[in-house]
Amino acid sequence: MQVILTHEQAYFDAIASLLGAFLLNPEAYPVIPNNLNRNVNSFIHLYNSELPFVNQNDLPNEKIGDVILVDTQSLVTIKGISQKTKVHVIDHHQKKENFPSEWNFQSVQ
Repeated sequence: MQVILTHEQAYFDAIASLLGAFLLNPEAYPVIPNNLNRNVNSFIHLYNSELPFVNQNDLPNEKIGDVILVDTQSLVTIKGISQKTKVHVIDHHQKKENFPSEWNFQSVQ
């Protein structure tokens, strides 16, 4: 299974990145963070039925083989992630010095 994740306290930039990654990878599950910026939370509640986002509790009970991580370089742990899970980061921030060597990094501007 492939999931798309972003950071907690997500704001519109992160949520837009989550949606964009889903549009490019429609087989992946775009997982909405547990904690959202107040304005984003209102937006999601208003348009929830028209958005593809899933809660992590609604994911199939399967191992996660691939994570697309957007707008962050910090992996939020969710059920199904293991040491074998491949992580691909897509971020507009500069690559961190302690970035894990086994992860893939793609910079976007």
